[in-house]
Amino acid sequence: MSNHLQQHEYQFEYKTNTILERYDLVFFSSVDEDLILLDEEASHYLVVNSVGYKIWNLLESKKTVSQLVSGLMEIYKVDFDTCFNDIKAFIQQMVQHKLIKVCS
Repeated sequence: MSNHLQQHEYQFEYKTNTILERYDLVFFSSVDEDLILLDEEASHYLVVNSVGYKIWNLLESKKTVSQLVSGLMEIYKVDFDTCFNDIKAFIQQMVQHKLIKVCS
C-alpha cells in the first residue's frame, strides 16, 4: 500500500498558471543535443532529449506552465493544446525526480 501512495505522491492536475522552477541542487551538463541532469542529494540522474533541454533552459527562472508552452510553441510551431499535452508527462517525471518543483 505504501508503494501505491508513494507512486501517486506527486500526481496532480497541471494548470496553465502552475509555477515551476528548478531545484537548486541539480547539476547539469550537455552532451550533443541531450542534457544530463544529476540530483546529487538522491544520487540519481536523468538524460533528457533536446525538447527537455529546451524546457530546462526555459526554467532558468520561475515560469508558469503557460510560459513554458509559449516558449516551446515559438520553437516548434505547434498549437497550445498539443504542446501542453505533450509536456505534461515530462513535467511530471521531472517533479517526481525532484529536478523541478511546483511553486503554486
